[in-house]
Amino acid sequence: MKTMKYFFSTLFILFIATASAQSIKFDKKVHNYGTIKEEAGKVECKFTFSNEGDKDLVIKRVNPSCGCTTSDYTKGNIAPGEQGFISAIYKTKGRPGSFNKAITVYTNDPKNPNTILFIKGKVTPREKTKADHYPRKIGNLRMKTNHMAFMDVLKDEIVTDTIGIYNQWDEPMTLSFGNVPDHINIKAKPGTLQPDAEGLLIFTYDASKKNDYGLVFERFYLMTNDKKQPRKVLNVSARLKEDFSNLSEDEIKNAPVAKYNKIKHNFGKVKPGSKQTYNFILRNEGQNDLKIRKVKASCGCTATHTGKKTLKSSEETNIKVTFNTSGRSGKQHKTITVITNDPKNPRKILHIQANIQ
Repeated sequence: MKTMKYFFSTLFILFIATASAQSIKFDKKVHNYGTIKEEAGKVECKFTFSNEGDKDLVIKRVNPSCGCTTSDYTKGNIAPGEQGFISAIYKTKGRPGSFNKAITVYTNDPKNPNTILFIKGKVTPREKTKADHYPRKIGNLRMKTNHMAFMDVLKDEIVTDTIGIYNQWDEPMTLSFGNVPDHINIKAKPGTLQPDAEGLLIFTYDASKKNDYGLVFERFYLMTNDKKQPRKVLNVSARLKEDFSNLSEDEIKNAPVAKYNKIKHNFGKVKPGSKQTYNFILRNEGQNDLKIRKVKASCGCTATHTGKKTLKSSEETNIKVTFNTSGRSGKQHKTITVITNDPKNPRKILHIQANIQ
C-alpha cells in the first residue's frame, strides 16, 4: 500500500513539474513565398510564436539549413503569455528555380527542444543583359574570356577561333594589339567598337611557326583608348601535337617505343632547403630512333636534364630531376611532362613527391 502511494506521489510530482514549464507555440511552421523574381535580391518572412507555459522561454539558437538563408530571432527571456519571432531572409540572386529550406529553432522548452520551420517558393530568373553574356570585365570592356585556348593543334596546322567582346563604355573604343608573337595573328572586328556594341576578336594560330611541343602559353596586349584601363592582357594557349596520322603500317610496326622504368618517385621525408635528385630511365624498345621532343617541369622549383635526345633501338637515357625544397613545407607533388615521337605514347607525365619537414 505504501508502495502504491509512493508511486502515485512521484507521478503527481512529475506531472506538476511538466505542467509547470515553458511551452512554445508557432502561428505557422511553413511559409510559402509563392513566385518571386530573382532581381528582388532577397525576401523576408516572420514566424510568430507565443510562450504558453508558466516559465520564461529562451531561444537558444536558430540554424538555417544553408547559406542562402539568414535569420534573426527574439533574444532574451520571453515571459509566459508573451510573443516572439523568428525571421527568415532568402537570398534570390543567382538562385532561380524552386526552393524548400529548413530552419531549426532550438529552445529550452522541454517538450519541444527543437522545432523545424520551412520556407519555400519559386524564383523566376531575371532576363539576362548583354553584360551577363560577357562575364570577364577589364576596364570598360567586357569579354567572354581573355584566354583563348586552342586544344590539340597539330604541328603543321593553322587554326582560327574567336572571342566575343562588348563595349560597356559610353564612348567608342578603339582596338589594336601589342607584343603579338609571329605565329599568332589577331584582328578586331570592328576595329572601333561603338558604345553598347558587340564585336569579335579573331585569333589565328600557326603551329608550324611556333616550332614547339606540348602545352604552350603566350601573353600579349589589347590596346584601347579606354580611360579606365587602356591596356588589357590577352592569353593564348595551345596543346601542340605531332601528327602521326600519315604513318604506314610498316612505320607504325617499326616505330619507336618509349618505356620508362617508373612514372612515380617519392623522396619521402626530406629537410627544408635541400635538393633532391632522381633519375628516371627512358628506354627505346622500338625499332626506329626515339626522339625526345621536350621535357618540361610543372614548377620552377624542379629542374630537369636529359642526356641523349635521340635513342637508337634498345638504348636508354636518364631524365634527371632535381627538386629544390627551399621555401616549401609539407607534402609536395610535382610533375614532369616528357614528349617523344612514340606514336602510341607521345606524352607521358612523370611524378615526384616529397614530405618536407
